Amino acid sequence: MSDYKNKVIKIFDIWDLWSERIANMPEIYSLSCDAGDIFDDTFLTYVLETDYLERSFINRMDNPVYGIERLWIAFRYKHDTEFINMFNALSTVYNPLNTYSETKTISPNITAATTNTYGRTSTNSGGTSNAHGHIETKQINTYNGSLRDGEKITHSGTDSVTDTRVNTLGGTDSSSTTTSGSSTETITGYKESPVIGLERDIAFKIRYNVADNYVKAFIAECTFFDNDNAKGGCLFEFLY
Repeated sequence: MSDYKNKVIKIFDIWDLWSERIANMPEIYSLSCDAGDIFDDTFLTYVLETDYLERSFINRMDNPVYGIERLWIAFRYKHDTEFINMFNALSTVYNPLNTYSETKTISPNITAATTNTYGRTSTNSGGTSNAHGHIETKQINTYNGSLRDGEKITHSGTDSVTDTRVNTLGGTDSSSTTTSGSSTETITGYKESPVIGLERDIAFKIRYNVADNYVKAFIAECTFFDNDNAKGGCLFEFLY
């Protein structure tokens, strides 16, 4: 195996062994994130087999299958985060027909608060007094054998009531109302044909197919065309 270390190896020559390795180690050859699965080992196998078997790489390991896998893992360490961020951004739900969005904040328009201030006063002073000037006098006749009034009552003087109470009012009551908070108004729509917006969205998603671009980026960074140096034929025994 050491005969192939630091040599140019064609992917075609090791494809049977590498594809078996991919199937046995799907956790290494799959990528997912919170937004969903980006690609799996089956997708990777089909893309490599269809498009990239003629590419070559420099093998840094005794076993060229481990060599290409080491390049793959190194690429993942360097680029997984950026492709995951791209996938999350592209997974955002939106209406492709809307070409503009406007948000207005109107304030105040939510809560009304009323404050009452009581400043009016009422003060009572003085009081009432009673003056009793009424006089009642009783007179009794002496008995002389003739009919007569038995008792005579004479009234004189008067009773009186004097009210000296005083009520004094002062100060004022007041009421004020304030509003606070805000409301938000969002306006969306399109200024051009919705068909144009839809076509643009489809082209955008095809262009930024994260799974396909990931594989392309790996191939571009880690492999090259070098048919003159390729060994040809599947010459390597794979060791698990």
